[in-house]
Amino acid sequence: MENDVIIKKDTNVGREHEQDLLPVSFVCNEEFSSLLNPVGRDFSNWMFKNLDSMRSYTFFIFLSIVNAASFPKHSWATLPVFLHTSDIAHCIWSTSDLNIASRFASVTIEKWQGCGQLGPTQEECTLATTAALRKLRPNISAFIWYDSLRIYSNKTFNPDIINIMNQSCVRNEHTPFLETHPSYLVFNESGLPALESYLHSHVYDHRQQVVRDYWKDACLSLVTPTIDEHMDGCGADASQQNGSYIRNLDPAVADEWTSGHIEAVSATTAAVSSLGGVILGKLPIQLGVSTNGILQEGCNGNNVTITSLRTAAALAISSNTRLLFECHSDTSSESNMAAFLIGAGVDQYWGFGPWVTPSGGFESSWLPEYERPLGDPVSDATYDAPTGLWVRTFSSGTSVTFNAKTEKGSITWAQEN
Repeated sequence: MENDVIIKKDTNVGREHEQDLLPVSFVCNEEFSSLLNPVGRDFSNWMFKNLDSMRSYTFFIFLSIVNAASFPKHSWATLPVFLHTSDIAHCIWSTSDLNIASRFASVTIEKWQGCGQLGPTQEECTLATTAALRKLRPNISAFIWYDSLRIYSNKTFNPDIINIMNQSCVRNEHTPFLETHPSYLVFNESGLPALESYLHSHVYDHRQQVVRDYWKDACLSLVTPTIDEHMDGCGADASQQNGSYIRNLDPAVADEWTSGHIEAVSATTAAVSSLGGVILGKLPIQLGVSTNGILQEGCNGNNVTITSLRTAAALAISSNTRLLFECHSDTSSESNMAAFLIGAGVDQYWGFGPWVTPSGGFESSWLPEYERPLGDPVSDATYDAPTGLWVRTFSSGTSVTFNAKTEKGSITWAQEN
């Protein structure tokens, strides 16, 4: 195997938690289908109703304590792009894939990284890949994709789990501990470990401070500037979900869990940002409230995307802080790319493509458009309400239009003028 190296990390996670982790064998099913996670539609309403109780966790926004070194190095010279992917078959990406990935400003490495290799964990493979990337591009930003709701497991630990997303392949280093310590799990009305609605995974009991601290410490142990392969932050998949997403919970328990979930993500953001790191949520409404970054999937060519980007950019300016926005489109269409350029501000990046690959092969992730000149925006985009037409130009001469009514966009690159 290319780059057949495993880099071990020194972690402090668990010094206040039991660490009698049990050995476990995971079976990787190479068949996987749609990875898009349903969005909890009630989350935004809950947040709006509970903003006052969450203000204590927004202090990191206004103190501007985020270290710019851990954010991707933003530039308007070309289209700002990021890579969101993983390679099941290899713990460390191949030489060709590393060379491609090193061209991006940042990479977000999914939870399936290296899970086809028996032995190393998600964390070990992600750190090893990050270390290899930094040999090619020392200042690349790298994020590990965690889940703040689900405990990714297998049928040995959780017979009810469904292998919709090739989840049995994931080898998170914390799963054996969590699955053998039921006090860390939330229970349903029948007194059994509760299952979330999509994969039927067991769920962190974020009502408890010890569990919130455990999730926080798992990320903190990876954001350690003293090691070369440190991560610049962690994803918080499913951080938009509330207690109604968990099956058969008592309504009072569901409400308490929702509050604890947001508290866990908010407290982790405060701690990680103090080290210069980023926590990536899922929805724009989380920015500046519970996270200082998001990875929005389904970030496609429409007015919602444009408005979300512009609102996030305005918030970053008004709060005098940096907020990372990774806009992951479903396809590489010109309209999707055009909508991004209409709305994009500093610290916002565009990407597309599968976040899980069976054996790497990132060639299609790098597009010719990524090498064309862009330049600083001449101004914010202008909008003509009667026609629904957005227009924006850049200093290189590149111009972009997007029709919000037809959801069609076009980019005229500088060399095409």
